[in-house]
Amino acid sequence: MKIEYNDILYNTETAKKLGEWHNDADKDSTYYCEETLYLRRGQRHYFLYGRGGSTSKYATETKNGWVGGEAIVPITEYGAKMWYARKMKGELK
Repeated sequence: MKIEYNDILYNTETAKKLGEWHNDADKDSTYYCEETLYLRRGQRHYFLYGRGGSTSKYATETKNGWVGGEAIVPITEYGAKMWYARKMKGELK
C-alpha cells in the first residue's frame, strides 16, 4: 500500500519493516487488528500500516454500514519509539 502525504510518499513495499503486531482475534473477526511499523528508506520518516475488521480502528463507513479497512498513518520518531515499546515490548534502535 502507498499514499502521499505532505509531498512524502509512504510505501510499504519499499520501506524497512521494523515490527509487526496483531491482536489475538481471528483474522476473520470484526475485532481483528494488525499494525506494522515502517521506516521510510533513506529518511527518518516513520509510519504505521494498519488494517482490521469492521469494529477495529481501521474500519471504514459505507452506506451499508461499517466494513474492515486499512490505512497508512505517518508518525514521529517519538511516536514510533512509544509504539514499539508498547507493542513489541522492547526498545526501537
